[in-house]
Amino acid sequence: MGSGLTRAILAAVLSFVFLAGVLIYWNARPPLIDLRIEIEADMAAPRAPALRWDGKPLAPAAISRRGLRVQAAFEVPRTPAQDVLVWLGEAVEDADFISLRVYGPLGLPDYRLDGTPLRRLFGIRHSSENRFQATGRWLAPDKVFYEALASLQRDSRFFDFLAVALAVLFFLLLRAIDWRFSGLHPRGRVIASGGLIFALLLGFPLVAMIMGTSHSLKLEEKRILAQAPEFRWTSPWNFLPHLSDAYDDNFPWRPLLITLHNRILLAGLGVSPNSQALVGKDGWLFSDGPGEFPGSTDYFRAMDPFSSRELEAWAAILEERRRWLDARGISYLFVVAPNANTIYPEFMPKRIHKIGFRSRLDQLLEYLKSHSRIGTVDLRPALRNAKSIEKVYFQTDTHWNDFGGYIAVREILTAVGRLIPGVQPLPLSRFHFAFAERKAGDLSLLVGLDQTGPWERVPVLAADPPLRFQKRWLTPRHLYTDCPGAPLSGLVLCGDSFYEKLVPYLAEVTERAHFIENGYFVFFNDIIDRERPRLVIDELTERKLMRPVPANPPQIRRR
Repeated sequence: MGSGLTRAILAAVLSFVFLAGVLIYWNARPPLIDLRIEIEADMAAPRAPALRWDGKPLAPAAISRRGLRVQAAFEVPRTPAQDVLVWLGEAVEDADFISLRVYGPLGLPDYRLDGTPLRRLFGIRHSSENRFQATGRWLAPDKVFYEALASLQRDSRFFDFLAVALAVLFFLLLRAIDWRFSGLHPRGRVIASGGLIFALLLGFPLVAMIMGTSHSLKLEEKRILAQAPEFRWTSPWNFLPHLSDAYDDNFPWRPLLITLHNRILLAGLGVSPNSQALVGKDGWLFSDGPGEFPGSTDYFRAMDPFSSRELEAWAAILEERRRWLDARGISYLFVVAPNANTIYPEFMPKRIHKIGFRSRLDQLLEYLKSHSRIGTVDLRPALRNAKSIEKVYFQTDTHWNDFGGYIAVREILTAVGRLIPGVQPLPLSRFHFAFAERKAGDLSLLVGLDQTGPWERVPVLAADPPLRFQKRWLTPRHLYTDCPGAPLSGLVLCGDSFYEKLVPYLAEVTERAHFIENGYFVFFNDIIDRERPRLVIDELTERKLMRPVPANPPQIRRR
């Protein structure tokens, strides 16, 4: 009797210590709630959204970028503010946004700028092209926003009740261990022991998450993970779905388990764990749809050729740009960066078969040649020839590598030399090959190979003597370079993420160059008018020819 009472007292003491630890951990956290603001721009995205909270700047706790989309997570004070301002652009003229989203764990359920609810929350005017412009550098929320923000206040009583419930369960678990299994039938002892082990395994992740333990392995998921919500007695039904999302994103050893799962699928079954990545032969990965890389495999198969109306629309868009530039004495080139599977079709899976003979790029280049005066450069023949020397694309990334970028620039500058005398590419003899191990490509991130490998050995071009151009970032998506005495007086290149590998080889032959990353094929006529370059290059990735035909700014459209 005495020993049983002693064990019960010991179990109660341990349960009390557990309860105290949980309460101390919960109440020691900063009195903050989570608020996420995401913007997507049609031009160089600002560094990040920002908040002014009761007149004081509030910096983001976390920032996530994806193309021209940037999301910032703010840990805002628990007490609602009397004055909140949301910062979007570097300046008023930069605030031209495709969408704005505000997320909160409870009170702000996925409001988008292109939907009716959020438009009522901010002073925003609607433009004629389904884009939105801020009325100023700062957006001032309306009363509805403050009401929604106030609804996120934390009610700590729920967490106190939860801590007590966990302590009671812990006490019962300790008492269960003290049960006299010896009096049970062997089958009963097996069932009881198995049930106890199952309960421990089931509850361990939750306890580990509460106590803050986890595995050191990290995954790059290109998103902000869901955070634990705050409970509100006024709408308790909203709590469990958000709690489930937070648990799914943060339970202990999740990155390790995801990595093991991905390796089993990739190495054991040859199957991609992510629908946006396609497993090819000999360690190659290719982009696939849906998501960030829509229609890549369909494009490769030539399933959806251009219609005559789409070809006419593309030609009209490009002709408007050429004509506007020609009136200002500026040369124009249109360049399409080929998909990796266009250059390396031999590494595509055997099950993927083409059903057409001509790609959209074949159609477009042929149409522009016969129906317009657009200067175009077909990079595919040169890249296919160069791959016999060294790889021109990454195996685990959608982009070309240093060597592929050099080959592309060599073809571009050869075409430029026919328009602007004296411009010629840097000779390959100026460079020598070095090799590096590359861990993180955009596709290897999608399938979880960035942490455990195998990692790719990639060629790197090193210049001898070193390149002399200087660079500085005007915005996170706008790079300026200068190289005094270079043969090309001025350049503006507007392109998507493929432009990065073109920069050093173009900057070295250009006195003043502006490189603007832009995933939506926007024409930056204001920058061009201000800089008056000698040459403008529009670069577009081949897979983006599957998107709808873009539109030009009203200032350059044909009257």
